[in-house]
Amino acid sequence: MTKQCTNCKETKEDAEFYLIKRPAPRNPSLYRHCKECCKLVAKQNKSYSKNWELLKKYNITLEEYKIQCSLRDNHCDICSNKVLTLHVDHSHVTGKVRGYLCGSCNRGIGLLKDSASICLSAGKYLNEKG
Repeated sequence: MTKQCTNCKETKEDAEFYLIKRPAPRNPSLYRHCKECCKLVAKQNKSYSKNWELLKKYNITLEEYKIQCSLRDNHCDICSNKVLTLHVDHSHVTGKVRGYLCGSCNRGIGLLKDSASICLSAGKYLNEKG
């Protein structure tokens, strides 16, 4: 059988649509968008969600984030390791972006309460005991 995608308007075989599984007594049916269009919509929604999150949390756009990552060649501002995804580091007091970090460094300074004195003490401890 065939079905028309409500997004691209192409008529395609049923296998080109995802199956909606429904509990009895309703029969399973097919999504209204084909698999190809579903993937495109999901990708657009992911970009939209990421942009919205960055704007809400850090007042930067997804484009600004990508530029900053590119300028650093995806290297962490603290350890200089290259990673696939950099985290936006920000001050929890002012909300201002401080830099772009790998996940480990971002979690590390967070666990050390974003305190420069605690971070320095940790460095001193590691140098002495290390």
